[in-house]
Amino acid sequence: MLARMCSWKASRRGNGPHGLSGEHIHELNPRLIYGSVKGFNDDSPWPDLKVYENVAQAAGGAASTTGFWDGQPTGSAAARGDSNTGMHLAIGVLTALTGREKTGAGQKMSVPTQDVVPPRPWPS
Repeated sequence: MLARMCSWKASRRGNGPHGLSGEHIHELNPRLIYGSVKGFNDDSPWPDLKVYENVAQAAGGAASTTGFWDGQPTGSAAARGDSNTGMHLAIGVLTALTGREKTGAGQKMSVPTQDVVPPRPWPS
């Protein structure tokens, strides 16, 4: 199985490949570093909700800083949720790789897209 041969794995779903839990994957390969990108964190009311950029911006508060004074908020063209989520996951994987060199153990991490959307526009 792939989980036994991999060094690290990233997923856009909450569970691992083929619906396997992070705990089960850890049993198969204790050195595996597993990163998951989700819409919302596991403690939220919507842990399994699939989230795309516009939903992440609205839920994270970024949409409230865009739009028109007399109308609805609008999503920003800047892909804040997608790019920030990927950046935070990459930093987490690099940190886990460093930790695995010291401890020999892998880790599971989850980066919720909604959590990394800044509720303000990018500085100019």
